[in-house]
Amino acid sequence: MFLHKKSARPSVKRLHTAIKSDFAAKSEDLVGSSCVEKDGNRLISRYKRREFYMPFKVKQVIGTYNDVIYLLCDYGIFTVLGSAMEYLTSIAAPAMSCCVYRGDMILSANGYGTYYATQRLAKKVYSDGFSSMTVCADRIFGLHDKEVYYTEAGERDGWANGQVITLPTTCNAIVTLGEKVYVLGNTCYTLSPNADDVEFKLTTYAYNLGGVAVRSPVVYNGRAVFASDRGLYQLNSNKIAPIFTHLNGAIDFASAVGTLYDGKYYISCRSKDSSDTSNNLTLILDLDNEEILGVLDNGYDSISATSDRILFTREETCYWVDYTVSGGRFVKTNVNFATDKKKFLDRLTLTAYKDLEVIIRSETETRLYKIKGKKTAQKINLRDMGWEFSIELSSGDALDVENVMIEAHVCWEV
Repeated sequence: MFLHKKSARPSVKRLHTAIKSDFAAKSEDLVGSSCVEKDGNRLISRYKRREFYMPFKVKQVIGTYNDVIYLLCDYGIFTVLGSAMEYLTSIAAPAMSCCVYRGDMILSANGYGTYYATQRLAKKVYSDGFSSMTVCADRIFGLHDKEVYYTEAGERDGWANGQVITLPTTCNAIVTLGEKVYVLGNTCYTLSPNADDVEFKLTTYAYNLGGVAVRSPVVYNGRAVFASDRGLYQLNSNKIAPIFTHLNGAIDFASAVGTLYDGKYYISCRSKDSSDTSNNLTLILDLDNEEILGVLDNGYDSISATSDRILFTREETCYWVDYTVSGGRFVKTNVNFATDKKKFLDRLTLTAYKDLEVIIRSETETRLYKIKGKKTAQKINLRDMGWEFSIELSSGDALDVENVMIEAHVCWEV
């Protein structure tokens, strides 16, 4: 039995220490996967494999490098390698971009700063951040609305002495092909190094591409592929052209996210005939032959890949709301939040006019939360994990509580 006393929100480091041993121990016997893996020449979904569940809400798979997975969670930046999880730093950014420079992972977020990161540490190297990043001519380039910043050659954290180029219009993403940087937006621009290799020449490359989805671009076999609200495009050093145009009537690519895996382009997007407002399916595309190889039933907020798997995230929040409860005890069983996936309970919100105890049971653990009576609504942080729960409220002879709500999220699986 665990005893939880109402207190201030615990520090990230303390939470990380408290759950780290459980995190590793539970990785041995859990099954179910949000990965698609290669088996010979076939792509299969594997459901029986050694894996673990991330105990924090994952906002985004920022990227991967040397099979280290960089995650943006509600508590900050974490890495995962095998069954090892490491907390790097606290950050409240809604999304981040990344690039790899001279073997180092560089992470960045608009308004929150730019970091050099390894598996076990993150160091802030610049106070500002970028929505998209790339590397060209031994420099790091970062895009911020209408401005492109770039470091001095050979400098991982040389932003202070770097240069800035102001674009005529706002752009969304930035990629490198050969010796040029391509800045993608409704208007596409190129940045080419001058003869002195210190400054870069700005040239307009294409018009009327639509709003480019910031996390959709990939570079494959000498070309860049990306999505906009007008469809999919392919760009090389000579031209830019639409591809898979037959999908435009059925698919909305405005918020698409994509990655490369085994030479295939995985892109999560939204079906136009659905009432969903977020991505609700994922296409597997053969870019060489312009063929659709498969469709996954789920859509995602971010996608990335290691050498042997694809990683997906989707923010899912569930609620259980109850009416005013009378009597001394109330029990609600078989609470699964209308999904058979594993859940992590985030917080309990209620108005308890008298002292009460809340007991939450899952398949593996039971926790007791003691709550002092108060005339206003209270929020209590939870740490329960499981597939199905029973929730018990008790308070002696008279239970006086209302507006009970539990917020949970579906666990992110590796």
